[in-house]
Amino acid sequence: MAIIHLTIKAESTGETLLSDFELTLPVEIGREEDTDYLRISTGSGDVYALKWTCPEVSRSHCKVLAAGSGDAWLQDTSRNGVMRLDHDGRSRPVDKSNGLDLPSGQPTGLRIPGLMMEVVVGALPANEASEAEAPAREEPPAPPPPPEPRHVHLAGGSVLSLSQDGGGDTDLGHTAMVFSTGPAGLSIKTYPMALVEDLLALPQREGRTLAGVIGATEDGVLVLARPEGEATRVRVNRGALGTTPRPLGNLDTIEIGGAVFRATEAGQTVLVCQNCNMSNGYARSDNCAHCGTRLINAETRFLVDPSSTEGRA
Repeated sequence: MAIIHLTIKAESTGETLLSDFELTLPVEIGREEDTDYLRISTGSGDVYALKWTCPEVSRSHCKVLAAGSGDAWLQDTSRNGVMRLDHDGRSRPVDKSNGLDLPSGQPTGLRIPGLMMEVVVGALPANEASEAEAPAREEPPAPPPPPEPRHVHLAGGSVLSLSQDGGGDTDLGHTAMVFSTGPAGLSIKTYPMALVEDLLALPQREGRTLAGVIGATEDGVLVLARPEGEATRVRVNRGALGTTPRPLGNLDTIEIGGAVFRATEAGQTVLVCQNCNMSNGYARSDNCAHCGTRLINAETRFLVDPSSTEGRA
């Protein structure tokens, strides 16, 4: 089964979004239509959505396909091109008709809008110097690691926090949240980061109605999910949440059972629109991204204390 190892960095900041990540061919790199997040799909059926917005990347920007003798080749399927980065620092466009050969074992530098990539076809090159110095001996098998809470970090190492209007903050990099309703109103419980499907049955044990869950997926992506069949209304950025999970992004505003929650990165200052109550980035010269109202009179909120990355549940 042909594989590649993919490294991706943000061109503007140099942040590493993926490092030597193993993927099964064929691989398609593109953009999620609804969120503009970078999307990678593989021949094994895996789909990865990186929390890095790339609006200039095409929905299907390029593909890496298997070729003969263990090599691969890159096909440009974009509207604005793929650049090959040479060792001397020069760049040249990949020919849309002929594509680009990717020899096995040799790193190839590429650029798509806003992102720098390196592709290695097959196994990573061995570090011959390290292998020569390492003595040949058999190591006893290591004991299995103790169970630990899941930790979900977004692209670039950032962690989202969820701030409740009139309440505290919760660090979503280490915590999952379950929202449920009952006679006493809305209940919010936090747990060590867990998979969404592992949390769905918890409120029923207490005779409550599950409203929604914020947790992880197998790919380590935070999602907001509402269970099928539940009538409790959950709105994200004024739109009703369906039963299909959606990635939780920076500046998302969530309404559940009359309570309002705002997803932000640690230390972020937010403008809350006085017209629609949605979150916006701090830029008073702009209009609200949701309703178009001028933000000159919007309420400024410093939602997360920058001196601590640990939220207050």
